[in-house]
Amino acid sequence: MAGAKVVRLYEPEVGRKVFERVRTRVGGKEGSERMRGEEMMAGEEKEELEREVWGGEEVGKERGWQVVLGRGEGVFIPTGWWHSIRGVGDGITASVYYANQILRTL
Repeated sequence: MAGAKVVRLYEPEVGRKVFERVRTRVGGKEGSERMRGEEMMAGEEKEELEREVWGGEEVGKERGWQVVLGRGEGVFIPTGWWHSIRGVGDGITASVYYANQILRTL
């Protein structure tokens, strides 16, 4: 894709801590950190997740990784790892989910 992206990654156990802090702040009781719905994309939970990952008072509290990707570059995100992606400058950002299946031969 065109444009640059910044990717922030957290190991699964760290992502759960981030999720639990956000859900406590917004008073959420339903849902799971693995299966998210519209609440993650809009409203109070989205705003709190944004602040937690990209600029809130908790930034830097949890260990994570950051990578800047240029045009045409990609990054492999292991199953279960939390991630957030931001576009930088002009262009578009897109992500693709590929369900990797392990084939076994008998």
